[in-house]
Amino acid sequence: YENLESDRFGPADIAAEDQLTPLDGPYSETAVGELIFDLIDSDTPGDEDLEIDMERDMEIIFQALLVGHKATPAATSIHSFLHHLKLAAPEHASQIDELAALQNISAGNEYEGLDQAYYVEVPADGTLVRRDDMNLPLETKDTFGPISTTNAGGNKWLNRVFFRGQTIVGGCHTISALWISGGALSLRSGSLVSSGGNALEFIARPFDEVEPFSFAVSTTAPGTRFSGNVNPSNDCAR
Repeated sequence: YENLESDRFGPADIAAEDQLTPLDGPYSETAVGELIFDLIDSDTPGDEDLEIDMERDMEIIFQALLVGHKATPAATSIHSFLHHLKLAAPEHASQIDELAALQNISAGNEYEGLDQAYYVEVPADGTLVRRDDMNLPLETKDTFGPISTTNAGGNKWLNRVFFRGQTIVGGCHTISALWISGGALSLRSGSLVSSGGNALEFIARPFDEVEPFSFAVSTTAPGTRFSGNVNPSNDCAR
């Protein structure tokens, strides 16, 4: 995660761990660092005094990181980690949610928090999506930090627009972002990137039947408008 300001997690933050950072939340390095520290620090009174002792069970944390979190269809984040941590340690799920809430990280699923929704739903049938879940035109914003005019890949976390969905048939699908106005587009799905400064950026990748997916669009200018879709195709053979 890239945080909103220049806050950094360090000894001073640990000493004051019972105080919420001014810009806490899932986008904050400090908040995420404090939460991880709290999960394994059951002996220090304060935020984490919830009778949870992950220190004895570090293998649970590694299991969550190396299995579920690593393979998540979502963009990896504190949400995907917590989701799979709770699956690995269901007896601690409510306490994990309490600790996360202290850092303004709401409970949810592996994509997002229930009170911190980022993703736009997109069907995998070729339907062109032009608006987000608030019925506003799809566009990038610089609310969470400046957008570089030369490096779309360096956008802050929520300068990107995130999409999620689920395939209904197996085989090759093309994920597309179609430029309307503004800066150049960059499209990412997993480790695949399309960023050639084109009016159409697309990624072709194979999917199993009924497989969840996600992708993100970033740009080189705020207010860049675009549309997107996911469509069964034959482009994987090219």
